[in-house]
Amino acid sequence: VWNVNIDNISPEAQKALALGLMTVVFWAAKVTNVGFTALLYLIGLVVLKLAPASEVFFIWTSPTIYLVMGAYLIADAVDKSGLGERIAYLFILKFVNSFNSIIISCFILQVILSPLIPSPWPRAFLVLSVMKVVIESANMEKEDAAIVGFSVFAAAAPTAMFFLTGDTSINIVAVDFSGQSVGWLGWIYYMGVPALAASILTCILLLKLFKPKSRVSINKVVIKEKLDNLGKLTSMEKRTAAWVAIAIILWMTDSIHGIDLGWVTIFVVTMMSMPVFGEVLNGDSWKVVPIDTLLFLNA
Repeated sequence: VWNVNIDNISPEAQKALALGLMTVVFWAAKVTNVGFTALLYLIGLVVLKLAPASEVFFIWTSPTIYLVMGAYLIADAVDKSGLGERIAYLFILKFVNSFNSIIISCFILQVILSPLIPSPWPRAFLVLSVMKVVIESANMEKEDAAIVGFSVFAAAAPTAMFFLTGDTSINIVAVDFSGQSVGWLGWIYYMGVPALAASILTCILLLKLFKPKSRVSINKVVIKEKLDNLGKLTSMEKRTAAWVAIAIILWMTDSIHGIDLGWVTIFVVTMMSMPVFGEVLNGDSWKVVPIDTLLFLNA
């Protein structure tokens, strides 16, 4: 592609096409980690003078990338504090009694946790860890347990569309590419109904396609023991809940205060690291931020 004669295309565009195809092939063939391939592509654009560095790396000067970073850090805080796990156990004790209700809860729990954990993968793995306890308490057969596990991740996609921060690595980028200005509540206005429809249809499809091999009875004593093991609401959970609540309020009122969601999120995670009123995040928390994924998004 680099050397062949192609009509009606500039030399720079042809080089960009070749570099882009090389990058896709490297990603598909797993030549190396996606982040390194992304870096090779980005640097290639600059070194070959196909685009200025200010355009190639523009995302690092925009709030979008910092919203994604903040989302992972908030997810880590909710997970590390135990707040998300506590909410999930309370929900299961109250509402889950049968196999069908387990499948439905995979969807509802992810919607409930979506504002608290603004990233679908950490959210899904948290729900999965709770569902493992449910599976063990019900002594499910292997095939039935696999259906529950599959349902957790099948639910992650449609439920991530409910909120703008439901999947920061896709929803925010989608808004950026659209060229439109959509706030947190504006996203719900446009995407709430499609997200609800997609979630309900996906749930119905799962219930129709996958039937349990035997009747499922949940031993809620085991779930209650897991909840009791968490103890009373800790000060760390209270601080986490308070800061996440502040983040949600600021996200919802972005059209009023005019501060971009990215800067709001970074402010909140910074406050969560401060002494006395924070002390939820620390230096090790940065390990959860996937730099390679961010470079992949950039590319």
